Amino acid sequence: MKINKLMLCIAVTVATIACDDNNIGKTIAEADSHLVVDSTFTITGHSVNNSKINSRSITQILGVIDSPDYGTLNSDYVTEFMPVSVIDTTGVSVNDIDSIRMSMVMQMGAYSGDSIAPMRVNVYRLNKNLPYPIYSDFDPKDYYSEKDLLGASSYALTMLNQEDTLFLQDSYTGKKIYYREISVKLPTTLAKDLFNLYKSEPEAYKDPEIFAKKFPGVYATTSFGRGRVIQIGGTQLNLYYKKHTKTDADKDTIISKVSSYYGTTPEVITNNNIRLKPAKAIEDKIANGEVIIQAPAGYNAKIKFPTKEIVSKINQMKTEGLTVLNSVKVSFPASEIENSNKIGMPKYLLFIRESARKEKIFLINVLIFTNLYKLHIYEN
Repeated sequence: MKINKLMLCIAVTVATIACDDNNIGKTIAEADSHLVVDSTFTITGHSVNNSKINSRSITQILGVIDSPDYGTLNSDYVTEFMPVSVIDTTGVSVNDIDSIRMSMVMQMGAYSGDSIAPMRVNVYRLNKNLPYPIYSDFDPKDYYSEKDLLGASSYALTMLNQEDTLFLQDSYTGKKIYYREISVKLPTTLAKDLFNLYKSEPEAYKDPEIFAKKFPGVYATTSFGRGRVIQIGGTQLNLYYKKHTKTDADKDTIISKVSSYYGTTPEVITNNNIRLKPAKAIEDKIANGEVIIQAPAGYNAKIKFPTKEIVSKINQMKTEGLTVLNSVKVSFPASEIENSNKIGMPKYLLFIRESARKEKIFLINVLIFTNLYKLHIYEN
């Protein structure tokens, strides 16, 4: 196997300052600094399998996509819900609860694949609490029953029908940010049960762990169609109800309301259940020594930095009286791998020490979506 290499250049600063007592501030400001390339070091790298990740994030990935250049990705998700601490009960009884819908919201264009492919999502009620920690290879089969189907909805992302388009206004720029919504009608009995839970045990709404014991959450999965994977920015439950109140003229009136009382947040468990089978073309590139990064749950790049050699060289230069630049910048040129589904590359990568516990690092919110690109580690 051919080992590819990247040459790292260390720049050394040699500063020459001319002093003039009559104008010392100016001469210091105008000092000349020269960057000199002194040494080069070899960096090596290769792709490593990353099929098990901690995808703790409020971003959910849903759908199925097949690409001869990428592979087959199938992703669904399980999630708990964070309740609000107080809900509206003034002038509202359980008999005023009309319905409840689960809303999955995504930014316009937040998908990979075919926008017109018809697909269907099923939503099931979980029958026990999710484990923690939880990983992308989680199998929900023991946590739900097909008899506990809460609802289903068919959807596509065409521009022909826009009644499911929402927008929020950016408070800084004033621009509208457009979203698409996939809405699933759930049983009214669930809405009434959640309302009664607040009335009888309001403390459950102040503690997500207690709430999860009463309502463990949902499992959302694709039941029909393939060809698209969407990136859901958040999932919430919207409660529709009637409120009895009075007008300014002190007359009785009834108004219809909708409130988002339950949502996915970093405080509760949300997990993307990812099954990714890389394409043979990707496997062949890796076998030939190319450094490939594929997300989600595909391949990472393992890079070996010559840290000891760099530190040794810097110490040597110090003993020789040279002024050494106290930072090193390394660039890794990368390019997208062309594919029929236009799966692109992310703007940023996270570099961590191999000795660090990756699982702990990824307990923070990390955005995960389909990405595919090649890291160029050139041979000198």
